[in-house]
Amino acid sequence: MNDPRGSVWRKWDLHVHTPASIVHHFGNQEDVWEKFLKDLESLPSEFKVLGINDYMFLDGYERLLREKRENYRLENIDLLLPVIEFRIEKFAGVDFGSFKRMNLHVIFSEEVSVENIKSQFLNTLDQSYVLNDGQEWNRAITKESISDLGRSIKENIPAEELENYGSDLIEGFNNLNVKEEQIFKALKRDCFIGKNLIAIGKTEWDSLRWSDASIATKKSIINKADIVFTAVDNIKFIKEHDEFDFKEIQSLWQFMGFHLTLSLQKCMQGAKQSGTRRKKQSKNNCVLVFDHQHREQNNFTDLILNPPVWSMTYYDKVKHQRDLAKIIDVPHFVDSKHVE
Repeated sequence: MNDPRGSVWRKWDLHVHTPASIVHHFGNQEDVWEKFLKDLESLPSEFKVLGINDYMFLDGYERLLREKRENYRLENIDLLLPVIEFRIEKFAGVDFGSFKRMNLHVIFSEEVSVENIKSQFLNTLDQSYVLNDGQEWNRAITKESISDLGRSIKENIPAEELENYGSDLIEGFNNLNVKEEQIFKALKRDCFIGKNLIAIGKTEWDSLRWSDASIATKKSIINKADIVFTAVDNIKFIKEHDEFDFKEIQSLWQFMGFHLTLSLQKCMQGAKQSGTRRKKQSKNNCVLVFDHQHREQNNFTDLILNPPVWSMTYYDKVKHQRDLAKIIDVPHFVDSKHVE
């Protein structure tokens, strides 16, 4: 994937579920896989890498590898990566007193074999669950063991309520929380060193409120993450921000660059969290360095030096604070092929 021009903008989607996923919305038609493959083959040309994420199983990843290698499908995709997604035993409080489990994603290199992921990683993650009758379920993670867990859970459900429950596999999966200590311990095996990345979802992490009880957990999770997944609900965003005029931002690249800038400012500043006091501001500051963008450089520099008023609400700017106080100077643009 080396390019003589240096760094090249590509789109990577590292959270792709397949029809083999425990939870998906593709339907159950006989031709569901063919439709799925055609959808992937119809992606815009800038999409080059896909992370195949079917929670704790690799059937979908294996199917796509066979389709690519043996049937010459997905020729528009340069690389497929196996991704394992866990619901871990860290809870994030959300509105109305409910709770959300935090998902942790392990993105493996294509150099790691499916067999190693199964035998040296998944099969080493013993999990326990105490059933309603007091018995303890303690198994390695396989489809069979998770189905057994679901079946055991449903045995304690009144018959008239069973129609509200899913299959044994679904119910076992919905009740399985993995201890993150076991995940990180398993990833220390030599076959995984330097061949995996940890990702978490920003929304879930952000929902875990800053408090005396959670601050250590919140810091620990974000410090172990290599990637933070984030997304924008476009329809919701437009409805909630209809009064804003974004005329100052003139391209998609500037939107992405400015979002990154505001996120760094918010993180370094320690913006106020709902229901808590402001954290002490970090003493650190950020220098923005981007790959050279001839068409964007001047306009983006002006945007950073003169940010629009609406942007200040994102990082909770305080009185007498200068704009983007944690961003040093102007953004720097370099030619990546000259950087070693």
